[in-house]
Amino acid sequence: MIQNLQKQVNKLGYGTRVGRNQANTKSKVDRYERLKRAINEGRVHCPEHQLLYDEMRFLQRRNLEIGAPTSGPVQSDDLIDALSWLAEHLLGPDGSTGDSLASLRPVGTDLDIFDQFRRAVPSRNIASSNPARPIRRYRNGF
Repeated sequence: MIQNLQKQVNKLGYGTRVGRNQANTKSKVDRYERLKRAINEGRVHCPEHQLLYDEMRFLQRRNLEIGAPTSGPVQSDDLIDALSWLAEHLLGPDGSTGDSLASLRPVGTDLDIFDQFRRAVPSRNIASSNPARPIRRYRNGF
């Protein structure tokens, strides 16, 4: 399945490598803890997404495991899992890569795209427009 997906991605012309990450209980807990720390340090920002926000709110620890609740309004952890893998890939397992990325400014992009995305997604009716972090104003108007 992975090989077929890699072939399809290659046909589309993307320079993306498709692979499988094997996670165990400890690595998932560690990955979520690193994501939580990165969010609290202001290293992770993402557009508003109601299900992602709810998955973050309803995560449960059971003994040594962490994951989605088995009952209630949210019973998945797919988005938070994807965000944790992405944050680990971009920031590195120890978070040190984020220091070099933090000094970079977006170039060649339409910065209003995030505002357009935010308007297209239903509001959560809370103060923050970002499930990972409250709105921050950056130097130079960003």
